[in-house]
Amino acid sequence: MFELNGVAQRGYEGLPFRLGVSQGPEVGPGSPWPWPSGVPTDLKIGHEPQGRPLFVDRPDLHLSLSHTAGAVAVAVGDRPLGVDVERVGRHDPRIVARLFSAREQAYLDADPTLTEQRFAELWTRKEAHAKRSGAGGRELVRGIDVLDADATVTLLVDGFALSVCY
Repeated sequence: MFELNGVAQRGYEGLPFRLGVSQGPEVGPGSPWPWPSGVPTDLKIGHEPQGRPLFVDRPDLHLSLSHTAGAVAVAVGDRPLGVDVERVGRHDPRIVARLFSAREQAYLDADPTLTEQRFAELWTRKEAHAKRSGAGGRELVRGIDVLDADATVTLLVDGFALSVCY
């Protein structure tokens, strides 16, 4: 079930994760922005050696976190997943030239009125894929064409692009 701040999202029934998004300073137990509904609140968070967050006592649950100025996203699921959130804003043409495929660049350039939005969508999809894999890094992001990526959901929420890869 896909939920955004506890509200089921139409068209996303059956997805294997819960998602919380906050524009507050923190997410989780004891904060004004609690964990997404259905997620246990007594979980201890640690990190794998390469830095990926995990639930210390619950290897059956997978966790991904992302934050940017003004927003935090948390995804919890029953399989590896990745989440990324970014504010829709200016894009960097140097990043596009280095890390986007020719198809992604064509999509980005197809409608100049949507360039910033499309950049944020593509970038968050790339980052979510890299986080799901656990490898991370720019080489992985460069090697992924995310236009037709399976098992990825991207939303625009209050001026932010939010992607989950599961």
